[in-house]
Amino acid sequence: MARKDPRDQNQAGSEARARCRGGGGGVGSAPGARGGCVRTAFRVVLGTVAIVTLAAGACRPLHEAVRPADSEFYPPELLAVRVQSPTELALDFDKPTSVVTDSVQLEPALAVTAPGDAQRTVLLEFAEPSEAGAQYALRAAVRDEAGNTLQFVISFYGFNDRLPELLINEFSPRGSASNPERVELFVQQGGNTAGVCLYNGVAGDYDSKIILPNREVETGEYLVVHFRPDSEPIGEERLNFQVPEAAGLPSNNGVLALYDTPNGTILDAVIYTNRTSQSDSTFRGFGTRRTLDRVDTVVAAGAWQIADRLAAPEDAVWADHASPTRSINRDSHSTDTDHLADWHTVPTRGATFGAVNSDERFVPD
Repeated sequence: MARKDPRDQNQAGSEARARCRGGGGGVGSAPGARGGCVRTAFRVVLGTVAIVTLAAGACRPLHEAVRPADSEFYPPELLAVRVQSPTELALDFDKPTSVVTDSVQLEPALAVTAPGDAQRTVLLEFAEPSEAGAQYALRAAVRDEAGNTLQFVISFYGFNDRLPELLINEFSPRGSASNPERVELFVQQGGNTAGVCLYNGVAGDYDSKIILPNREVETGEYLVVHFRPDSEPIGEERLNFQVPEAAGLPSNNGVLALYDTPNGTILDAVIYTNRTSQSDSTFRGFGTRRTLDRVDTVVAAGAWQIADRLAAPEDAVWADHASPTRSINRDSHSTDTDHLADWHTVPTRGATFGAVNSDERFVPD
């Protein structure tokens, strides 16, 4: 997949919590809500932000009530969080908003300066650079011009201005004790891996993941990610990574997705299956809603090409020929067109984790 400017990619990813409380214009109240207040739990996802907003009281969800047309009656809505540089964090709101004095807390601690006037995009500036790939928690309160207040907690990841160009290059979905499930990443251009995230699934819906540590990698190197515990390293130990609490990969029907940061921008992805549109009638042939949603996520992001308007199993890499020693590879040049044609299954004992891929292809009897 073509590399994008990391300043456009490196948006903060978060499982975020926020709660809003009344102030001035009666935040938390809406016509039609029982008891004159609304308790709401809803997720707003834009870019890489997931926010849960709660208002005091015990009533039906806000989206089921009538939301006032006049913005004076509801608090600001946090739409997106963007890490713009090592010292800048942008918060996008739905209307002009200012930071409540002395409400900002950052862990790990960094001194933060906030603008005093109301803006739709509030730019927080750090006194010193954030650590590349490190996770930070931000607590703050903001107020709109009518006095409505929003309190929130979000997490974001320190800006990495030296992201390497990485490609999912080889994977083994049908492992064994002696040849466990692995994924190889090829370094097309060197850099620092801090914060890069590989999912067995996609951001927001995954079975396992690994956030790569702060590590320098060079062009042409191969990183091996182990999806079973206690796997033996291949090649240089510094180029091996263990997925925490991983228990393998889906054998037949799966999605692997590589992101610049957790919940950030997809850098590369691969879809594989042993199903067809004829073998399974449910969920467009992928068999489960979860798999279909993951497939649609990477297709919508432009990380996988399909033949028609909607993804079908025939758009995925065929997984049925894989085995513990027959991995699924790109060619020896690591050709990448975001299409199933980039991939093939190697012959028995043809896996090449940590080295140049094999161009030999498995031919079934």
